[in-house]
Amino acid sequence: MLSGFFVNHVSWQETNEKDEGNEENFIPERRNGKMKKTLFVVVACLMMLSVVVIPVTAQETWTEFVGSSTKLGDLDGGESWFSKDGTKLFARDLRESWKVEMDDTRLAGDLTLTYSGNFHVTDFPVFIYGPIMGSVQIYNTGGYWDGRISGERTEEGFNYLFSVMHGHGDYEGMLAHVYFVRETPYFFEPMEMHGVVK
Repeated sequence: MLSGFFVNHVSWQETNEKDEGNEENFIPERRNGKMKKTLFVVVACLMMLSVVVIPVTAQETWTEFVGSSTKLGDLDGGESWFSKDGTKLFARDLRESWKVEMDDTRLAGDLTLTYSGNFHVTDFPVFIYGPIMGSVQIYNTGGYWDGRISGERTEEGFNYLFSVMHGHGDYEGMLAHVYFVRETPYFFEPMEMHGVVK
């Protein structure tokens, strides 16, 4: 760094002696020296940032999980009614109890699903289909998870739901992206679960 200073200093002296009083040659040399110093500072800062950022991103790794949930039954609360022509079912705040088994025990436990929807009525075994929205919680001895859930029951009776869940208790500050899938129209069949947690 000091050698650069001496080179710029000598270059300035030579230019000043050759063209005394002429700023046309003097100013570019000064600017060139300032640009070199600025470039050096920028490069040094970028190198320091890369050393700081790499360990942080390495810590933010997602862990995959797979499991399933089995419906235990309906809980109190909520209401539902049919349209006058009987072609739609309106459901509000229906609550269900599920048991979750997971290869990542942090997400295993008792699940409560609360959901609403405006469903189309159809024949057995599908019965109803349409968009679903609501909330979901998973409780276990380490704490609990909660989040919003949304998705649909298709015309084939398949369920595809997704939730972003936030951890509490021992899981405080953690985040889970959870997919619920049931590719059968029967309501009491288990739902497969998979996703990532960090």
